[in-house]
Amino acid sequence: MSARNLDRPDLPVLIADELESFFHVLLYNAVRFLLHNYESTRSFVSQYFDGYDIDAKDNYSCPALKRAIMARGIIETAKERLKLNFHYVDGPPHPLNDILKHLLVLFAARYAVFKSSVTRQQYERRAGRQDRGTIPVELTVVVDDNGNIVTPSRQAPDEEVDWEVISAMADKNRLSPLAAGVPTDDASGLVKKLADHRTVKAIFTRYLKETSTWRGEDKIQGDRLSNYLQPIVQNPLQTDDQPASAKRPRSQL
Repeated sequence: MSARNLDRPDLPVLIADELESFFHVLLYNAVRFLLHNYESTRSFVSQYFDGYDIDAKDNYSCPALKRAIMARGIIETAKERLKLNFHYVDGPPHPLNDILKHLLVLFAARYAVFKSSVTRQQYERRAGRQDRGTIPVELTVVVDDNGNIVTPSRQAPDEEVDWEVISAMADKNRLSPLAAGVPTDDASGLVKKLADHRTVKAIFTRYLKETSTWRGEDKIQGDRLSNYLQPIVQNPLQTDDQPASAKRPRSQL
């Protein structure tokens, strides 16, 4: 699930949330089966996918590492800040790195807009007025010069992906304001590209067409999460004398 849905399960699931969920599934399988520079895949999976936070109301919420990565737009470990890099057997970088990098720019822009207090209040107020029995056509946040929320039309003409802007935003220095919750002009413009699937599809299409960069020597033997046990999740309101539910190994799921 998206970081937003984990933190705010009361809000409707949007197209942007579904696209982010797809990103998480892709990342999960990549760190599990492809060659990369992390020595402990289990530690990363435990913190990013299986971890959780407890909010002020004793409810489970998004794992801190997932929330931080979505906000920063860079996949890196919590303590060492070691950036994740996929590679081939003989060392060259994997094209998946660029796909993930460009997708993260879009998600980081979205969360920077959410962090803007006025925008977030307006957004949540609007989302609260929606009929919970139906999913709105689109509520991806786009803000005009007056701070008003604009709902982009899904019938708008196709737009070319602005690769120059997306690539420039992928620079760590350009991402820093987003992590601080300061949507730059470029970032605010990128948010609307999560209103539908076209931009994400274009990102994949661009790199999948470059067949010369995709090679077969990128997989490990076996499964890094073989016999991995998910952490035991205990109800935050559960007392110490009540047994917590046991988890099965991922190989049995």
